[in-house]
Amino acid sequence: LCSKGEKACGSKPHSCYKESMYQCVNGQLRPK
Repeated sequence: LCSKGEKACGSKPHSCYKESMYQCVNGQLRPK
């Protein structure tokens, strides 16, 4: 589970990220 305003990316384990800073591509975080 992620904090309010954050989204989960990937699995086992997932990463939490802010959509304003990153995007999730195929389970990997990419800086915008």
